[in-house]
Amino acid sequence: MSQDGSQPIEDGLQPVEDDFQPSGEERCMPVPRGERKQIQFNDDGQPIGSGSAQFATLIGKATTTHCSPTYSDWPSVPDDPVKMKIWDVVLESYDLEPRRRACVLQKANIAWRNWKYTLRKAYDKYQTNADRLKNIPKKIKKRRLARERESPDGKVTRTQLFVALHSRKDGTYPSLEMRPTLDEIKRLVSLDPYLGERDLDNDPVAIVCGLDGRGRIRGKGNGISKTVVHASAPFKNIAQQEKRARENSEINFRIVMQRLDEETKARKVLEEKLASVLRDSSENDNGCRVRRSSPTLDTSNDTSTRCLLKNFKKRNVALGNICRDTTPIEDSYSIIVDEVFDYTTELYIGEGTFGDISIGDMIIWPKPFVAFV
Repeated sequence: MSQDGSQPIEDGLQPVEDDFQPSGEERCMPVPRGERKQIQFNDDGQPIGSGSAQFATLIGKATTTHCSPTYSDWPSVPDDPVKMKIWDVVLESYDLEPRRRACVLQKANIAWRNWKYTLRKAYDKYQTNADRLKNIPKKIKKRRLARERESPDGKVTRTQLFVALHSRKDGTYPSLEMRPTLDEIKRLVSLDPYLGERDLDNDPVAIVCGLDGRGRIRGKGNGISKTVVHASAPFKNIAQQEKRARENSEINFRIVMQRLDEETKARKVLEEKLASVLRDSSENDNGCRVRRSSPTLDTSNDTSTRCLLKNFKKRNVALGNICRDTTPIEDSYSIIVDEVFDYTTELYIGEGTFGDISIGDMIIWPKPFVAFV
């Protein structure tokens, strides 16, 4: 067949034009734009899950509808409008990201070559063009020689895929010729369970069956070559690193939340303890009321005064006594710390926090942030 469709195929037969249209039964009918379907892909870019077979069928029908069989090979098929039209037809039925275009066109290539092979078999049955024109098949169905294989969640090695592909569900082998090969692969895996996680040149399949050539990889299905695997390896590593980072972030988040819960419980215990201290102080002072609004010193003969220390947000951070035996400092009190409620609060003078001092130490605290009890 000619490359551009402008020359006769052979013996005077003219090629079909680029806008070749098959019978109505082969036309693909897209769904409305608002009802586009979702499709899942595995790490190798193959469609998986429910609806993957219908997805491949639509690509095949779109290809046979809009791509003439007269091109010599797939690279000769023009991107605009033929390949673009195939992509647009698929987009009318499925909600796909732009990066899935390469996967769709790759499957279109496979469907197109299989279709040409089927046409060629029907075409070559007859010796003359007259007989061929009399016996043009009204409808040619492609026999599905391979089934779509769905990968489960998680990492599946090439060795597992290869063994599953050549085994029945009950573990028996449909081909006796493959039995020695599969038995040897299973033996190697039993000796080293991690052997299957090696690269494609050193896993059990490569050891028993030999290295793969430049075509498809054993156990990976059509359209997956070493070039594709090697090209996608960096992106897979990035995706795995992002997954691990996300998992670590979730773990760290749970740890932080657990610590916050513990600190909340500890703060609640301190607040209850503070309330108990305030009640005891009130009883000992015969009902003396709390003077939170006045930072002035008590003029009684006591050498110390009970007080609460507050931070700049007016939250209680410590409990102590004002020491009157020291030289007064303007706008500040010398306070002996009796109890600490917030160890993260910074000290007023000097570096450090309440976590750096001990009960009984004396500190300086500004008068506006002292409330007497």
